Amino acid sequence: MKMILKRRLFLLFIMGAVIGSVLDSFHVYGGAAYYAKPMALGISLWTPLILGIATVVIGFTHCLIHPVIWKLKPAVITSVILFIIAYWVSAFYAGSNMEKAIIILLLYLLGWGLYDRTWESLILATVTALIGSAVEGILGFVGFFIYTRPDYLYIPIWLLPLYANASAACGNLGRYFLSKKVMIVNV
Repeated sequence: MKMILKRRLFLLFIMGAVIGSVLDSFHVYGGAAYYAKPMALGISLWTPLILGIATVVIGFTHCLIHPVIWKLKPAVITSVILFIIAYWVSAFYAGSNMEKAIIILLLYLLGWGLYDRTWESLILATVTALIGSAVEGILGFVGFFIYTRPDYLYIPIWLLPLYANASAACGNLGRYFLSKKVMIVNV
């Protein structure tokens, strides 16, 4: 059972590192951000590592704190699609940062309304948004990467609801890959 858990955590890490890096490159190619020392896809060498770790942390904590979601498989697919759309909006939509924030927040609320509707998920999304945005603010402050149109503390306002979408997508992936029910069935 421990080996299965390690494999699933590694799979979650790889998914976050690869998918997250591709999505983060949207910000580079859309002109929303740039990295101090870019490598492949315009992102830094450390980007896949930090995104993989973030995905594992979000997935694992969400699975522990709020393990049950109604219709998990459709929720996983929907939350990942909404997260990709939210990333696209944050990178390529031509509106103001506030317009982007509203659209991205509505995407989160759509997924939440379809499959969750619990206070636990709203709290987890808020905590994820605050911690993720604080980390990015610090990374921006030290100059690892720069948002081209920050609103406060080196980050744009749309980053908070983008992290809420990350909470839904990574949390649902964590529930799917790490829940005891799924692990027992797939042993």
